[in-house]
Amino acid sequence: MNGGFIIIPTSVWVFLTILHDFGIFHFGFECFNFHSKCQRFKILNMIKLIIFFVVWFVSGQQYAHAHGGMLDTLDCHRDLKAGTYHCHQGEYSGRHFQSKQEVMDLEKNKEVSQRVKVTGKLLEHIRLSGKARVTDGDTIRFGETRVRLFGIDAPEIKQKCVFNDKTWNCGIEARIALVKMIAEQEVSCEKKDKDRYGRIVAVCTVGGVNLNALMVRGGWALAYRKYSRDYVDEELIAKDGKRGLWKGTFKRPWEWRRSKRSSNRN
Repeated sequence: MNGGFIIIPTSVWVFLTILHDFGIFHFGFECFNFHSKCQRFKILNMIKLIIFFVVWFVSGQQYAHAHGGMLDTLDCHRDLKAGTYHCHQGEYSGRHFQSKQEVMDLEKNKEVSQRVKVTGKLLEHIRLSGKARVTDGDTIRFGETRVRLFGIDAPEIKQKCVFNDKTWNCGIEARIALVKMIAEQEVSCEKKDKDRYGRIVAVCTVGGVNLNALMVRGGWALAYRKYSRDYVDEELIAKDGKRGLWKGTFKRPWEWRRSKRSSNRN
C-alpha cells in the first residue's frame, strides 16, 4: 500500500530482526575494543546491512509512489505508473480502467439492472394473479398472458371420449370442470417454466387449493409424466374411482394430438 504507512514500519522491523540475528546487539567483552578483529567484523556487517536497508527502502518508496496511493472504497486506486485506474480486490480485481468514473458507471448500471429484475418479478407476479379466463382443461389466461397448468395434460377442446358405447365431448367437459372449480374466485399462479408456445407453465391455486392437482384428482386431466410426476397419486385416485375421463375409454391427450398431426399431414 502506501510506503509511508506500511513500508517504513515493516522495513524497520525486518532490519532490526536481521541485526539481531547477526548478533550486532551482542557486544561481548572480547569485542569491546574497537581495534579487535571481532569488533571490526561486526561494524562491517552493520554497514552492509545499513546500505541494504537504504536501497530496499528507497526502491519501495519509488514503487509505491509510481503505483499510486491507498485503495479507495471501491478497492481501487490511481496507478500513476500505468496512467490508469486499477483495482486490487473485489469484482474488478486485476482490471484497469480509464478513470474511477468508469467503475462508478458500472456499479450504477448493476444497481439499475437489479431494480429492473425486481420490478420484472413484481410485474410477473401481478400478471399471474387475479381473475382468470379458462381456455381449456389445462390453460387459463390473465388478460393476454397465457398460463399452462404445470404437470398435467387435459383433453383438447375438440377431443371426444367414449362412455357406454357413446362418444361425448370430454375436452369441453374438462374445460367446464375447471371453470366450475375457479368460479368467481381469484387465481394465483407460481411460474415454473415457459413452454415452446410462449405460455407460462405454472402451479395455480384458488383459495389455497392446488388447481393442477384438483383437475387430475377429478379425472379431468392426466399426470403429464413426461414433464413431472407430481400428480401421479391424484391420477391413481381418479382411475380407481372411475372419475371424469376414467368412467369410459379415451386417448391420452398427447396421443390424440399426435394422431391429429399425423392425419393432417396425410
